[in-house]
Amino acid sequence: MKSIYLFPHTFKKIGLFLFLPCFMLLILFQFYDSPSFMEFTIWTPITDDFLTKTNPTHWIKNNLTDEILSITAIIGGLFIAFSKEKQEDELINEVRKSSLIWAVYVNYGFYILMTILVYGFDFLNVLLLNVFTLLIVFIVRFEWYKNKLKSSMDDE
Repeated sequence: MKSIYLFPHTFKKIGLFLFLPCFMLLILFQFYDSPSFMEFTIWTPITDDFLTKTNPTHWIKNNLTDEILSITAIIGGLFIAFSKEKQEDELINEVRKSSLIWAVYVNYGFYILMTILVYGFDFLNVLLLNVFTLLIVFIVRFEWYKNKLKSSMDDE
């Protein structure tokens, strides 16, 4: 079966190389300061006072560590989640589809629960985590189900 919407199988290893260290560093920098050499003056279309400010030029000083790590981790997670398997068939596609549906349900269930339980500035951390929840739940369930199928086929 031809899957034109999937990355080649080798992207899975690249994804692991990108996702794991970047995600761990994102967690680490939630507790420790980001490196100061990553501070830059950058342009942004939206600032804290964008509704009241008449000057359309928005230059701010910002540490880009979390942005770079987040984008790299998301790309790595997409490579892991949506790379072809060595043996790609209809069963794997069905497992992929059901895992994706399951991950969306879990992701939004988590989001709804956290919306009820977490308030204020801490909710931004929930939103950051929620960006990765969908990918992580999908990858874990897909790999778990794949291994379950493989072990049941090995038992036969």
